[in-house]
Amino acid sequence: MKITNILAIAFLIAIGSAANCQAQIIVATETQNGVYADGMYKSSPPEYVSHFVLLEDQKKLVRTQLVRIKTGDIIADHPEYKILAEEMIGDGSPGHPKQKIFTPVGAPGTAAVEMLQIGETFFNYCKSSIDAMFMAHGTIRKSISSKENIMKLLEQAKRGKR
Repeated sequence: MKITNILAIAFLIAIGSAANCQAQIIVATETQNGVYADGMYKSSPPEYVSHFVLLEDQKKLVRTQLVRIKTGDIIADHPEYKILAEEMIGDGSPGHPKQKIFTPVGAPGTAAVEMLQIGETFFNYCKSSIDAMFMAHGTIRKSISSKENIMKLLEQAKRGKR
């Protein structure tokens, strides 16, 4: 077999396996929410459900939907977050499960910074803006999909078809 044929076959295998590698869709549902402003913290009912795509190989998290819990309204934004840290926590004992934690950070708007911690079962969220800090905590659901399906989902979300 010629070397060019071997390289062509290797290339096709690499492309095929890359298209089928797994990625995660994450649904983060708030269970607690609050705002710190003017030196005071004010708690409020959970407000949002966020849908994310985790592109672990690119160290990127993309929010595809932000849904207001009370009304079901979808807020059209698609911020991207850079994953700054990825680490294992917990020792596996009761109450301290061993899990991978991602720490994505993004700048969704003028003079605002968002940071998340996303684990296997929970998330923490903090947004710092000019005059307040917004915080939330909640639960996580994850599903696995092929990279090809994930890329289609991202394209649909950017075009507003989702």
